[in-house]
Amino acid sequence: MNVEISNVFLHFSIFCIAESELQYLKMLQRKYSASNVLRIKQLSGKKGPALVSTAKRQVANGNRKHAEEVYLMFDRDDLTVNEIKTAERQAKMAGYRIIFSSIDFEVFILLHFKAFSKSYTRPELIQTLSGSKCFDQDYKKFKGSEYDKHLIDSVATAVKNAKALSENNPGDMATTDPYLNVQDHIRLIFGRED
Repeated sequence: MNVEISNVFLHFSIFCIAESELQYLKMLQRKYSASNVLRIKQLSGKKGPALVSTAKRQVANGNRKHAEEVYLMFDRDDLTVNEIKTAERQAKMAGYRIIFSSIDFEVFILLHFKAFSKSYTRPELIQTLSGSKCFDQDYKKFKGSEYDKHLIDSVATAVKNAKALSENNPGDMATTDPYLNVQDHIRLIFGRED
Protein backbone atom coordinates (compact mmCIF):
# COMPACT_ATOMS: atom_id res chain seq x y z
CA MET A 1 0.00 0.00 0.00
CA ASN A 2 1.44 3.37 -0.99
CA VAL A 3 0.98 6.36 1.24
CA GLU A 4 -0.02 9.41 -0.77
CA ILE A 5 1.02 12.85 0.45
CA SER A 6 0.29 15.87 -1.74
CA ASN A 7 -0.06 13.71 -4.85
CA VAL A 8 3.40 12.24 -4.27
CA PHE A 9 3.76 8.62 -3.25
CA LEU A 10 5.91 8.27 -0.17
CA HIS A 11 8.39 5.43 -0.18
CA PHE A 12 10.30 4.01 2.74
CA SER A 13 13.85 2.90 3.37
CA ILE A 14 14.55 1.05 6.58
CA PHE A 15 18.04 0.43 7.93
CA CYS A 16 18.37 -2.11 10.74
CA ILE A 17 21.26 -3.68 12.62
CA ALA A 18 20.47 -7.38 12.98
CA GLU A 19 19.17 -10.35 11.06
CA SER A 20 16.08 -10.76 13.29
CA GLU A 21 14.90 -7.21 12.50
CA LEU A 22 15.64 -7.74 8.80
CA GLN A 23 13.66 -10.99 8.67
CA TYR A 24 10.75 -9.46 10.60
CA LEU A 25 10.54 -6.45 8.28
CA LYS A 26 10.68 -8.70 5.21
CA MET A 27 7.84 -10.75 6.70
CA LEU A 28 5.75 -7.58 7.05
CA GLN A 29 6.64 -6.54 3.52
CA ARG A 30 5.37 -9.90 2.22
CA LYS A 31 2.29 -9.88 4.49
CA TYR A 32 1.15 -6.44 3.35
CA SER A 33 2.47 -6.60 -0.24
CA ALA A 34 4.26 -3.36 0.52
CA SER A 35 5.67 -2.10 -2.75
CA ASN A 36 6.25 1.29 -1.12
CA VAL A 37 9.13 -0.11 0.94
CA LEU A 38 12.02 0.54 -1.43
CA ARG A 39 14.69 -1.05 0.66
CA ILE A 40 15.23 -2.88 3.89
CA LYS A 41 18.93 -3.05 4.56
CA GLN A 42 20.90 -4.58 7.39
CA LEU A 43 23.92 -2.55 8.47
CA SER A 44 25.62 -5.05 10.77
CA GLY A 45 27.76 -3.66 13.54
CA LYS A 46 26.34 -0.14 13.21
CA LYS A 47 24.67 1.05 16.38
CA GLY A 48 23.20 4.36 17.47
CA PRO A 49 25.16 7.31 16.02
CA ALA A 50 27.14 5.02 13.68
CA LEU A 51 23.88 3.69 12.22
CA VAL A 52 22.63 7.25 11.63
CA SER A 53 25.80 8.36 9.83
CA THR A 54 26.01 5.18 7.72
CA ALA A 55 22.35 5.48 6.71
CA LYS A 56 22.91 9.13 5.76
CA ARG A 57 25.74 8.11 3.43
CA GLN A 58 23.65 5.30 1.92
CA VAL A 59 20.69 7.60 1.33
CA ALA A 60 22.92 10.31 -0.18
CA ASN A 61 24.46 7.76 -2.56
CA GLY A 62 21.14 6.11 -3.43
CA ASN A 63 18.61 6.64 -6.15
CA ARG A 64 16.23 9.39 -4.94
CA LYS A 65 13.55 9.31 -7.67
CA HIS A 66 10.82 8.96 -5.06
CA ALA A 67 9.84 10.87 -1.94
CA GLU A 68 11.55 8.88 0.75
CA GLU A 69 10.97 8.45 4.47
CA VAL A 70 13.96 6.91 6.25
CA TYR A 71 13.68 4.73 9.33
CA LEU A 72 16.50 3.46 11.53
CA MET A 73 15.78 0.33 13.57
CA PHE A 74 18.00 -0.61 16.47
CA ASP A 75 17.89 -1.67 20.09
CA ARG A 76 19.72 -0.70 23.24
CA ASP A 77 22.46 -3.31 23.09
CA ASP A 78 25.43 -1.84 24.93
CA LEU A 79 24.73 1.77 23.97
CA THR A 80 25.01 4.39 26.69
CA VAL A 81 22.23 6.86 27.44
CA ASN A 82 24.37 9.56 25.82
CA GLU A 83 24.86 7.50 22.64
CA ILE A 84 21.12 6.87 22.35
CA LYS A 85 20.33 10.57 22.84
CA THR A 86 23.00 11.50 20.29
CA ALA A 87 21.49 9.07 17.77
CA GLU A 88 18.03 10.55 18.44
CA ARG A 89 19.32 14.08 17.90
CA GLN A 90 21.23 13.16 14.72
CA ALA A 91 18.27 11.25 13.29
CA LYS A 92 15.93 14.15 13.98
CA MET A 93 18.31 16.60 12.28
CA ALA A 94 18.43 14.31 9.22
CA GLY A 95 14.64 13.93 9.21
CA TYR A 96 14.82 10.22 10.01
CA ARG A 97 12.61 8.24 12.35
CA ILE A 98 13.86 5.71 14.88
CA ILE A 99 12.27 2.36 15.60
CA PHE A 100 13.69 1.31 18.96
CA SER A 101 13.38 -1.53 21.42
CA SER A 102 14.92 -2.20 24.78
CA ILE A 103 16.63 -4.34 25.69
CA ASP A 104 16.38 -6.28 22.44
CA PHE A 105 14.07 -6.51 19.42
CA GLU A 106 13.07 -9.88 20.86
CA VAL A 107 10.93 -7.95 23.37
CA PHE A 108 8.61 -7.18 20.44
CA ILE A 109 8.85 -10.76 19.15
CA LEU A 110 7.73 -12.06 22.57
CA LEU A 111 4.70 -9.75 22.46
CA HIS A 112 3.34 -11.88 19.59
CA PHE A 113 2.88 -14.66 22.14
CA LYS A 114 1.99 -12.90 25.38
CA ALA A 115 1.46 -9.59 27.12
CA PHE A 116 3.86 -8.58 29.89
CA SER A 117 5.14 -5.52 31.66
CA LYS A 118 8.39 -6.70 33.21
CA SER A 119 11.89 -6.14 31.95
CA TYR A 120 13.70 -9.16 30.50
CA THR A 121 17.40 -9.85 30.21
CA ARG A 122 18.66 -11.24 26.90
CA PRO A 123 19.09 -14.76 28.34
CA GLU A 124 15.54 -14.63 29.75
CA LEU A 125 14.18 -13.58 26.36
CA ILE A 126 16.01 -16.42 24.59
CA GLN A 127 14.82 -18.96 27.17
CA THR A 128 11.20 -17.76 27.03
CA LEU A 129 11.12 -17.62 23.22
CA SER A 130 12.61 -21.13 23.08
CA GLY A 131 9.75 -22.53 25.18
CA SER A 132 6.79 -24.59 24.01
CA LYS A 133 4.43 -21.59 24.20
CA CYS A 134 6.58 -19.66 21.71
CA PHE A 135 8.93 -21.15 19.09
CA ASP A 136 9.31 -24.56 20.76
CA GLN A 137 12.95 -24.77 19.66
CA ASP A 138 16.26 -23.19 20.55
CA TYR A 139 15.54 -19.57 19.66
CA LYS A 140 19.23 -18.68 19.76
CA LYS A 141 19.73 -21.00 16.76
CA PHE A 142 16.45 -19.95 15.11
CA LYS A 143 16.98 -16.18 15.54
CA GLY A 144 17.24 -14.48 12.17
CA SER A 145 15.35 -17.21 10.32
CA GLU A 146 12.16 -16.53 8.41
CA TYR A 147 9.38 -15.63 10.87
CA ASP A 148 6.32 -16.10 8.65
CA LYS A 149 5.25 -19.50 9.96
CA HIS A 150 5.42 -18.36 13.59
CA LEU A 151 4.41 -14.69 13.62
CA ILE A 152 2.61 -13.58 10.46
CA ASP A 153 -0.87 -14.15 11.89
CA SER A 154 -0.16 -12.51 15.25
CA VAL A 155 1.09 -9.04 14.25
CA ALA A 156 -2.13 -7.44 15.52
CA THR A 157 -1.66 -9.20 18.88
CA ALA A 158 1.91 -7.92 19.15
CA VAL A 159 0.84 -4.36 18.30
CA LYS A 160 -1.97 -4.49 20.87
CA ASN A 161 0.34 -5.92 23.55
CA ALA A 162 3.07 -3.39 22.71
CA LYS A 163 0.64 -0.49 23.00
CA ALA A 164 -0.42 -1.74 26.45
CA LEU A 165 3.23 -2.19 27.48
CA SER A 166 4.05 1.37 26.37
CA GLU A 167 1.06 2.79 28.27
CA ASN A 168 2.19 0.97 31.42
CA ASN A 169 5.85 1.97 30.97
CA PRO A 170 5.84 5.57 29.75
CA GLY A 171 9.22 7.15 29.26
CA ASP A 172 11.92 7.68 26.72
CA MET A 173 14.01 5.27 24.72
CA ALA A 174 17.27 6.23 26.40
CA THR A 175 16.27 5.29 29.95
CA THR A 176 13.07 3.22 30.04
CA ASP A 177 13.20 -0.59 30.12
CA PRO A 178 11.21 -2.19 28.68
CA TYR A 179 10.65 0.40 25.96
CA LEU A 180 9.66 -0.03 22.36
CA ASN A 181 7.97 1.95 19.64
CA VAL A 182 7.85 -0.67 16.89
CA GLN A 183 4.06 -0.70 17.18
CA ASP A 184 3.89 3.03 16.41
CA HIS A 185 5.53 2.62 13.01
CA ILE A 186 4.03 -0.53 11.47
CA ARG A 187 0.87 1.23 10.28
CA LEU A 188 2.84 4.29 9.14
CA ILE A 189 5.12 2.19 6.96
CA PHE A 190 2.92 -0.69 5.83
CA GLY A 191 -0.52 0.96 6.00
CA ARG A 192 -1.93 -1.82 8.20
CA GLU A 193 -1.25 -3.65 11.43
CA ASP A 194 -3.62 -6.61 11.25
